[in-house]
Amino acid sequence: MFIIPAIDIKGGKCVRLQQGEADKETIYSDSPLEVAKKWVSMGAERLHVIDLDGAFKGQPVNLETVLAIKKETGVFVQMGGGFRTIEAIDSFVQTPIDRVILGTMVYEAAGDAATALERNQNRILVALDTKNDMVATKGWTDITEIPVNVALSVIEKIGCQEIIFTDTARDGMLKGVNLDSVKKVVATTKMKVIAAGGVTSLEDIESLKKSNVAGCIIGKALYDGRIELKKAIKIAG
Repeated sequence: MFIIPAIDIKGGKCVRLQQGEADKETIYSDSPLEVAKKWVSMGAERLHVIDLDGAFKGQPVNLETVLAIKKETGVFVQMGGGFRTIEAIDSFVQTPIDRVILGTMVYEAAGDAATALERNQNRILVALDTKNDMVATKGWTDITEIPVNVALSVIEKIGCQEIIFTDTARDGMLKGVNLDSVKKVVATTKMKVIAAGGVTSLEDIESLKKSNVAGCIIGKALYDGRIELKKAIKIAG
C-alpha cells in the first residue's frame, strides 16, 4: 500500500482546508516545493497535489508550481484541480506529471471523460468525492444526487482503472477514516482504490491496509505531527 502525502496549493501556499471549505484554511508553508522535498526526504515515493484555486475556478491555476515539484523531487506526482475539458487534459499529458485527477468532468460530461480515458488511460485517475454517500463536485462545493454505487458504475463504464475515494465530511477533521465506506467501495469495484479523508492515526493506516486499498492519502495528520511519515510508510509495507 502506498502512503501518499497530500499537498494542497491555494494562493501559491501549502494549505489544508476543513471539509474542503475555502474559508477554513490553515497555511502550513509559503513553499509547496519545500514541503514536497520534506516528504520525499522522509521516504515518500508518491505525492498527491491539489490545485485548490483550479478546483474552485474550473481550470488549472498552479500548474507551474506542480511542474517544479515534479522536476525537483523526481517522484510520482498525481495532480487534480480544475481539469474539466478534453483540451486541458490533452495539454496536461504533454507534461512530465504522472497522473491527472478527474472529478467534476466525470459526473457532468461522462462522454468527454470517456474520450480522455480512451486517449490517455494510464495517465488518468478519477476522484470519487462524497458527502453523506452522494458525489461532491466543483471543489466539493456542490453535492449532487448521484449515490456512490451509481458513480462507481459510471466510472467503470468510462474505462477507469484506479480511483481516489474521499469522504469529504472526514477530510481535515482528524476524526478517523470512514472505514465502513472504504470497505464497501473496495468490495463493490474491481478498480484499484486509494483512500483519503480523515486518516488520523497509525491505527487508521493499519485498518486501511487490511481493507486492501492500493494507497492511502494523508494530509492534516502529517502537517500537525499526529502521524510520522516514516512510521506510516513502514506499516504500509
